[in-house]
Amino acid sequence: MARPSACTAPREVILIGNGPSALAHRLGAHIDHFPNVVRFNEFQSLGFEPYVGGRLTLWAMSGNMAPTLLETYHERHQIPVLVAVPQRTYRNCTYPIVRRETLSRVPPAMRHRVNFTERGVAAELHARHGVTSRPSSGLLVLAHLLRHFRVVHIHGFDFFSGGDGKSGHYYADGKGAAGKVHDTRQETRVARQLVAEGRVLPLSECVAASPVAPPTNNKVESQRSSFQQNLNLDIM
Repeated sequence: MARPSACTAPREVILIGNGPSALAHRLGAHIDHFPNVVRFNEFQSLGFEPYVGGRLTLWAMSGNMAPTLLETYHERHQIPVLVAVPQRTYRNCTYPIVRRETLSRVPPAMRHRVNFTERGVAAELHARHGVTSRPSSGLLVLAHLLRHFRVVHIHGFDFFSGGDGKSGHYYADGKGAAGKVHDTRQETRVARQLVAEGRVLPLSECVAASPVAPPTNNKVESQRSSFQQNLNLDIM
């Protein structure tokens, strides 16, 4: 559980997961007031706005799914993309190989929109948090964002509270692929540690503990623009 004092941190970025717990709280209005809203893979907001909002400033996805997602969701083609490089190990030597392989499968016309989780993220998870299995896309993106923000808010990440990776997606009536290559218990431990440190904050807990007035539109756009300018869009 997040410390009440931690919930006074600025609400700058939120990472929305696709777990069923996303529908446990009507947080859509709070989510849409974040200047930076990051959503995953095949997320759906239409019809779920009271719970997950509709704002989107960065579309995160797994490297394995990126080609299919970019071909399928044409209405999202103006949104910057962050691909979680699916590193097979935590060693940095695999990063450029997997990145090139992933980029080669992205439609050429869309490559200018694609950014990648940073080199060294997986190694950092191993060194600082003892992650020995292949990190999930969610954990890689979270670790990437923590390099840019002091605090990251989250919502809809069920395995962060001890799930087994089989809980499915909020938009698919509980259906979803179970994690087979990721150690969800290990990732739950890491996430709980980050929450205890005040680096990661579950939005539902913070809204209950410390509700705040939403920022003005000008402030939201200013904070969003600052982060977008910091994105490294070099796709060498």
